[in-house]
Amino acid sequence: LAVIAPPLIAMARLSFALARPYLPLVILALAALNVLPPRESVAAAAVLATALIALDEQLRLAVTGRHDSGIKAGLYTSGAAGKKEVIKRVPALRAPFYRGTPWMWSGDLLTLLPYVLFGHASVRYERRWLMVPEAFGPNSRATHLQDAIAHDNDNGTDASRQLALALDIAVPEAGHDPAKPFYIVLHGLNGSSAEPYLLDFVRGALGRGSSAAVLIARGLGGTPCADALFHGARVSDVDAAVNVLRRALGPATPLALVGFSIGGIIASNYLGVVGARTPLNAAVSLAGSFDTRANMSHAHSRRAWQPLLAIELKRRFVAPNAARMAARGVDPGGAAARARDVVDFDSDVVAPYHGYKDVYAYYEDMSAGCNGKHLSVAAPLLAVQALDDPIMCPAGLPIADVDKNDNLWLLVTQKGGHIGWAEVSIVNDVIAWNA
Repeated sequence: LAVIAPPLIAMARLSFALARPYLPLVILALAALNVLPPRESVAAAAVLATALIALDEQLRLAVTGRHDSGIKAGLYTSGAAGKKEVIKRVPALRAPFYRGTPWMWSGDLLTLLPYVLFGHASVRYERRWLMVPEAFGPNSRATHLQDAIAHDNDNGTDASRQLALALDIAVPEAGHDPAKPFYIVLHGLNGSSAEPYLLDFVRGALGRGSSAAVLIARGLGGTPCADALFHGARVSDVDAAVNVLRRALGPATPLALVGFSIGGIIASNYLGVVGARTPLNAAVSLAGSFDTRANMSHAHSRRAWQPLLAIELKRRFVAPNAARMAARGVDPGGAAARARDVVDFDSDVVAPYHGYKDVYAYYEDMSAGCNGKHLSVAAPLLAVQALDDPIMCPAGLPIADVDKNDNLWLLVTQKGGHIGWAEVSIVNDVIAWNA
């Protein structure tokens, strides 16, 4: 019972969150069938609908079109020379941005239904291994990145403090074209190179003649890991991968970093931390965040979605690393087991295990919008966020600062869900993620 109860409860929470907006319609349907008295049922349905609009942020956004944060859909960037020409050439950067699929009316549906309805793309990868500094503990320019620079320059960092990361590489059937963009891809939480939204992206890149390399996070995708487990603030892994690939590809190949969800958070934070030292030509963050502290007050996320994510985190990180956690003062059978959502897990497991003072310090370290790091971004960064994202709160986007850094492009869509932006068109025979 202790094993099966948590996932069942988490699924029940999510199912109720998805079904709740339809309760007034159920009452009206029962009244139409004379199962319930018509007049009283209409009144009850109206009262319930009003209450749901007040309490349910997804329904409230769908009805009013306004997000609680006050952020509005649009493209936020500076008025620097040349940007109008970029916008003219890229339709996705022009209103209405993302039209959506009408019957997927909420962020919950746009997040969940693609997993249910869409087929999985087939991509052939070749796995290569990359040696990176161990980089244990909080992210730091003075320690982790110096280790990464020393390692990248073959200056001989201590081999005992290194570990191997997997790079899953895909190239077009015709072979790698150095004139086409090469994408370094960062997957989402608990993910790997086999995530369906990521496969869809890689397949699309291959179809355009580009190549891609998916950086597998520590301990995920069937990869081994030492004491220095994955955490979302570490940027030295990305730094090592970016520099190795730039050397391998040469200076002429356009090199772009693409991150999904927590991968988007890491991509933005990496650019903010390394500043002008990055060899990237551009980066895209999809459904990431510039300030993950905002998610601590994202009630819908914590109530409906994070419990399921926390269960998977426990399975992937706590169970296989119980002895390591106990050695660092994290009780795998105590607070770790009781963590109800991702914020609890980060508070009780990730932050103490990696030496952070608390979860606030951890989230600050992983967020590009904290301590002015976004002002140091030195390559064009497009961050795409949906107002109806049920997992990642759009609050914290540095909209007020876009005129202070010409490299910031913030695209906020009215709809899209979390890594969704699904498009389903029978007429045009289109079924796609991140349309």
